[in-house]
Amino acid sequence: MVPTEAPEDHSPLPGLKAAAIPAVATYKSQKHKAMVFICGAVKKTVRKGDTSGPILEIYIEGLPQLFPFETRELFNGPPDSTRSEKIRLTEISVQKGAATFKARNWVTLAIGDYPASVIPPDQNGNNILMSGLLTKGSGSAAAVQLLQQMSHGFDKGHISIGGTVLVPHLEIDFSGAGAGKVLPQLFAVIGY
Repeated sequence: MVPTEAPEDHSPLPGLKAAAIPAVATYKSQKHKAMVFICGAVKKTVRKGDTSGPILEIYIEGLPQLFPFETRELFNGPPDSTRSEKIRLTEISVQKGAATFKARNWVTLAIGDYPASVIPPDQNGNNILMSGLLTKGSGSAAAVQLLQQMSHGFDKGHISIGGTVLVPHLEIDFSGAGAGKVLPQLFAVIGY
């Protein structure tokens, strides 16, 4: 697991736990160092009725330089147009043997809750794409199944970002071996 901290004052966040999986991002045939983070609140701190699940965050080295400013802004803040909604569409999948488990969601630009030892200070902020995974209520079955498979082990994972707007998609690949024993430990602490 990796440490977390408040971006404003760098104070530790003991109620937020995270695991990091090394990854590779590919866009327009160019490969970039990446990291897939799965984080969530310690289960005893979660409010009753909360339908959000773990958060998936993707760090990509040099993300601001991958897209022109206008494209990057489509990921920033609440979606303000149909184009902004469509570009954020994300498909997350993990594979175990012949079985593939998929879930869809949206991403937005965010500031990561990670210290400089995890993400270099000059790379923090605009290099995090964040997606919450709903684990209760309508449309949550696929996300729950995906998380269960991740906690029980998987061979490889893939994230595709861009919907019908970003061509080609931003593709992120990661290995189940990179998750090792960390994800089951994380899910035990955050309750998934």
